Amino acid sequence: MRKQIDPMLKTKLYLLAIGILILAVLLVKTKEEPQKQPEKTEPPTQEEEAPETEPEEEKEQERKTPVYNGSIRVLLKTDGFESEIHETVKLACGQELVVLGKGTDENESLETEYGSGVELTFSREEESLFLNGELLAEAPACFVIRNREEGQAEPVSVASINRGYGAPSYEGTLEIWPVEGGFVLVNELPLETYLNYVVPSEMPSRYSQEALKAQAVCARTYAYKHLQSYGYPDYEAHVDDSVRYQVYNNTSPAESTTQAVEETADLILTSQGQPITAYYFSTSCGYTGNEEVWWEGSSEMTPYLRGKTVNEAGECLDMTDEEVFTAFILETDDTCYDRKVSWYRWETEIDVETLSDNLNEVLKSRYEANPEAVRTKRGRNFVSRPVETIGTIKEIEILERNEGGAVQRMRISGSRRTIEIATEYNVRALLNVKGGVIVRQDGTTAEGGTLLPSAYLIVTPVFDEEGALSGFRFQGGGYGHGVGMSQNGANGMAEQGKSFEEILRFFYTDVELTAIHTL
Repeated sequence: MRKQIDPMLKTKLYLLAIGILILAVLLVKTKEEPQKQPEKTEPPTQEEEAPETEPEEEKEQERKTPVYNGSIRVLLKTDGFESEIHETVKLACGQELVVLGKGTDENESLETEYGSGVELTFSREEESLFLNGELLAEAPACFVIRNREEGQAEPVSVASINRGYGAPSYEGTLEIWPVEGGFVLVNELPLETYLNYVVPSEMPSRYSQEALKAQAVCARTYAYKHLQSYGYPDYEAHVDDSVRYQVYNNTSPAESTTQAVEETADLILTSQGQPITAYYFSTSCGYTGNEEVWWEGSSEMTPYLRGKTVNEAGECLDMTDEEVFTAFILETDDTCYDRKVSWYRWETEIDVETLSDNLNEVLKSRYEANPEAVRTKRGRNFVSRPVETIGTIKEIEILERNEGGAVQRMRISGSRRTIEIATEYNVRALLNVKGGVIVRQDGTTAEGGTLLPSAYLIVTPVFDEEGALSGFRFQGGGYGHGVGMSQNGANGMAEQGKSFEEILRFFYTDVELTAIHTL
């Protein structure tokens, strides 16, 4: 006689079997689904990627959310804006300096005064810190350097940095943070003083006054928006001094640019009561685009950035259409505000071997910057996967243009791999013509660099006498990303008698000029 199984036990075994089956399905699914790669967003005017923030860092950054007090904190980079870490720091000032300790209760009391004309050199050997060659028995989290007489303070020269006009001098206070491998420098100063050094570094001081005033408002708006968070939370610095944010103190202040800052003091651009992201760039091709030229750009979030012709008419054309854009870029518009600028139109021709070498040299880094924006063909699909070379370029196809006409998606077929790339920055980086020559509309030439002048271009294959592909011709217009205010277009408008308010309202749709103190 068969032994009967207890009903309760039978139920438990049944439930256990179901649990094992569900667990097996989950394990298989986890194995099949690849880990999602973190994305990096490129800012409009930079070659470096924005830092990725881990969850814990987000909490820390949120905890340190700054409160605007009229000042800005700027991290100062090394020569050529290459690095955050300075091996040594050399300071000089014609006035008396005070060095304070900051970071711990024990070091807060550290205070040393140095006479006028003194030079201070901070250096380190492994874990040891030295000031003017003398070993420091103890060191604070950072040193704070300021003038003893704050009322008539003289800028402090940093001889260990080289900028466009030589060794730069900085107003306000300097902080020197000892870190592994050297030091990090942070300059804290009033926002309006900061702008005195940004405007001439971003726009030639010889430009028309109304254009300089428009630039001052854009720079103030861009800076004020970044004052809402710390770009470098470890040092509580809002921005750095490179193109990653705005170039600061690469050119000394000029009377015209300082006047432009003073005459627009406290004014920023707002949309629906909030400061806008006031993108600007060098030269347009005669048309501007929207923020969707970048990976995470959103025209819905920035409705004040719209495509239009850069002339009195300000027309909206269908620049996403290949025929419309081709006809536009092959012609010139004498009414365009950028028409007289050499970069308004340009072209270059490069042999296929050099172009292939240039592309393969930067392909890995562009994939690592944003894996989803560089996809490789596998079977019938394009997937995000590591790629270091596509071999020799066989074909270049434009798949999509932004509403401003910039190439936004492109397919490049090679002898070993075929890839699809997205964003105007990747187009400019991967199709760079380093080693080639770019001819501008006035006949002058420029050496090709690591970026094409712009992504507002058409591509034409070039064949030799035997019909074999020998190279490519790029015909384009403008210089920069093409979103927001064209600086040369602004100057062209100013030369025609437009005010800075008219310039700003042309390049940014439905915006208001607002005083910061009213926000």
